[in-house]
Amino acid sequence: MIASQKMSARNVLVRKLDAVETLGCVSVVCSDKTGTLTRGDMTLGDMVHFSSPTAMETVTDFSKTDPADKNTLPSKMLRGGIRNNATVIGKDNKFIGSPTEVAMMKAGLEAWGVKKVKDVMDNTTLYEIPFDSANKYMFIAEPYNEGGQLFSLKGAPERVAKFCKYAYVGQGGQAAIKLMTPEMQEVIAANAKTLMGQAKRVLGIAERRANYPADFHWDSATADFAKENFLCDMVFIGLFGIQDPPKPGVKQAVEDCHAAGVRVIMITGDHPDTGVAIAKEISIIPAHGELPPFTVITDKELADKVPSGESFVDDGSDEANKLEAFWTQVVVHARVFARVTPIHKQLIVQALQKWGGKQADGKCYGDIVAMTGDGVNDAPALKQANVGVAMGIRGTEVAKDAADIVLLDDEFSSIVHGIEQGRLSSENLQKSIAHTLCSKVPQCMPNFMELLGIPLALNVSQVLAIDIGTDIWTAIAYAWQPKESALMERKPRHPTLEKIVNGGVLVYAYAYMGLMQMVCCWYFYFQAPGIWNNLGKSEFTPEEAHTNKVASTMYYYTLVVGQIAAAMATTTYHESLFKYLAPNGKLNICIGMEVIFAMLIIFEPTSQGIFMTTGLTAKQLLMPWMTFVAISCVEEIRKSFARKAVHAREVVLQNFFVREVAPQNPLTQRLLDA
Repeated sequence: MIASQKMSARNVLVRKLDAVETLGCVSVVCSDKTGTLTRGDMTLGDMVHFSSPTAMETVTDFSKTDPADKNTLPSKMLRGGIRNNATVIGKDNKFIGSPTEVAMMKAGLEAWGVKKVKDVMDNTTLYEIPFDSANKYMFIAEPYNEGGQLFSLKGAPERVAKFCKYAYVGQGGQAAIKLMTPEMQEVIAANAKTLMGQAKRVLGIAERRANYPADFHWDSATADFAKENFLCDMVFIGLFGIQDPPKPGVKQAVEDCHAAGVRVIMITGDHPDTGVAIAKEISIIPAHGELPPFTVITDKELADKVPSGESFVDDGSDEANKLEAFWTQVVVHARVFARVTPIHKQLIVQALQKWGGKQADGKCYGDIVAMTGDGVNDAPALKQANVGVAMGIRGTEVAKDAADIVLLDDEFSSIVHGIEQGRLSSENLQKSIAHTLCSKVPQCMPNFMELLGIPLALNVSQVLAIDIGTDIWTAIAYAWQPKESALMERKPRHPTLEKIVNGGVLVYAYAYMGLMQMVCCWYFYFQAPGIWNNLGKSEFTPEEAHTNKVASTMYYYTLVVGQIAAAMATTTYHESLFKYLAPNGKLNICIGMEVIFAMLIIFEPTSQGIFMTTGLTAKQLLMPWMTFVAISCVEEIRKSFARKAVHAREVVLQNFFVREVAPQNPLTQRLLDA
């Protein structure tokens, strides 16, 4: 609950509590491009059309266009761009609709004003094929004011071009319809590639006149009929170049993920060239150099890489072997998935979970995947992911219901903050457990030593005082422990391989810190005057019983001090306390309360009777604090060696050309290793 409240303060709403820990284990973040990595506030920047059969020209000033102009190609393009039913103008000229069509609408408003744009929008729609991720185009048929109908088609350039038999060439009244040639197709592809290389979303637009009878039943036209009869022999007009720049801070957030050993994969419906350009700009892939195979995956490559069933299987069939050969490469190298559909997103998650997370022994334990989504069709992928991440502002209610967490600000950097908080929660839980276990060895040992004739050093009530009055409050205070500086420089913890309570924790608590505490407790136990004379006795005089009480109180008080030392020591894995200091105010208060509670047990008469303690002299109260000094010094020495060992491992990994270097996760590293 504490961790989820902290995450909420950083615009990460946790819908399922177990998502906090899982988010800290994430090794791959699959993110949509538009609106998450980019601003989602698209702007029409370029309109490109043929100036001659071998060249195209770019128009960036739309103020000279006019919706009434039937000849000028930029006017034709802009009118066709804003003619859609998916975008409407709300109150105060605000926009509702997809970001791409909103970009067209804004350009029209700036060039023509509200009235002219509404006149275009209000024209009757006779027939429509709405845009979807499979077709990647939209088609509208509307009445033409000179008679007949006007068909307009816009969408992915390669999809629009294949329906075009002709193209407008020229400018103004000189624009002529020319037969589309293969050379002109190459010019279109080259100009589209140039725009995509500038990280722009590119749409093609085409039109043609038709003359269907006035009583034609448009409602009865099927999709196949429309594709065969309406979309044929289109006349290509030009290309739109739409800008959607990356959000501020995304590049740094992606680099923070890389430093933390978390891969970022962009999933977009855009052309691969557009996706690659954005990915280079925000450091998902290197800005320079040739990309290795499988870095960019398109829908064409995925077409025959989908399992025939609901998920991947290992049945030894030809299909299973083919899929495994492909996806084992993809899950390692892929950084951009382009022209993909929401259905592909679930497939990508399944592949990462099945073949990702390959270890040195060659076994795949699966990546821990976070997937973003905002649409209704994203729900299956969000449910499939280890952590489904919905957008709080533009996300649908269906996506939010399917998600584990919701980003209240739709910012990618909030995912990074969530990963950091998830890691911090796991580490603080482990530190809390380690601290609590430290006292168990010195608590248990007096019972065994009593069998050897040593008077009982710690009775049951004193053990309860340690557990309830000392350890429990400190353990809770760890929930507010700030992060270490290297928290996001470590590779993620895999929950299957790396448990919170592992060998390192047990060795640290029992064989290292607990052993030091026990030695100090016995040392100061035997500092009680006359205790050596009581060894081996079963019955004691009142004076000898008092001596036993003094020794027992010394043992108890030394253990309290030892647990305070352990509390300070376990606040960091490697970082020196001289640098880290004591930033957790709640832990500091708990430590102060522990000392006060111990004083009450030692000096308050009623407590003395309950806990079998007795008052100590000033010297006897000060001596056990040497335990704090000794444990702290040993810990600082251990941490200095541990830091050197981590640095040495980094150097070795870099020398062996590891692509993404991250220090060893201390949750699996034995805390005594140096």
